[in-house]
Amino acid sequence: MVEALKPTLAPLVLRLCLATIFISHGYFKIAVAPPGDHWFEGGAAGAPVPSPTLQLMVAWGELVGGIALGVGLLTRLAALGLGIIQLGAVALITGSRDFIFIGHEIGSSPSGHGFSFRTVGFEYNAALMMMCLTLIILGSGRLSIDYLIFGRRRITPPVAPPETAPPVKPTHAAHA
Repeated sequence: MVEALKPTLAPLVLRLCLATIFISHGYFKIAVAPPGDHWFEGGAAGAPVPSPTLQLMVAWGELVGGIALGVGLLTRLAALGLGIIQLGAVALITGSRDFIFIGHEIGSSPSGHGFSFRTVGFEYNAALMMMCLTLIILGSGRLSIDYLIFGRRRITPPVAPPETAPPVKPTHAAHA
């Protein structure tokens, strides 16, 4: 029974985990961080700082993409978009650091929110990208809006015909 549930539960658990992460990060960047609180600080040396508009687009992308993953709506597209956001985060922020970066601000930030994006390496982004890639490969699973909309339209594989009995060999009866 567990084997039969794996294709259904694995994408669901992964979607809900990623949804929680992306919704909370997107919400934090939009609603909790005060105006002018630059959560982008600490980027790679020489990397251009994205405009506030681009930063807001990333934040909304995380929030909306997280919601889409949570309900399983356009899961592969949402996972692709969120993976690209993480790739951008590595390219512009965490990629210049060690894979696991131990910063000097663990547990605090200048904004007082208890977390600083300057204290992480790119291991977190790499893990998120691999989870997004896994959802792109697996899809959303049966417990999703995607399945309700698109899953039932799929053509089911043909069922193999029932096995037929081997031909009966005629018996040679002695004729009198």
